Amino acid sequence: MNPSQSMVERTVGHAAHWVIYHPAVPLGIAGVLALLTLIANWRIFVRAGYGGCWSLLLLVPIANLFAVLHLAFVRWPVQGRRAKH
Repeated sequence: MNPSQSMVERTVGHAAHWVIYHPAVPLGIAGVLALLTLIANWRIFVRAGYGGCWSLLLLVPIANLFAVLHLAFVRWPVQGRRAKH
């Protein structure tokens, strides 16, 4: 600890160290990003005409590839409904 630092500088330095190096911080950030991605993908699947639960497959390592390929190459239920109208 440097004696020339003010109390505020020491406190901010300690808080910054805690925020950067505490293991819960990166896990919390990853959790928030995963949740935002899950919500966005849920909406994509619903707009394509599938159930939103399909987006949960994106959390499973190999199943996520099949879910994205299915979404990319199979005719969407929404497209079938639009063609009938």
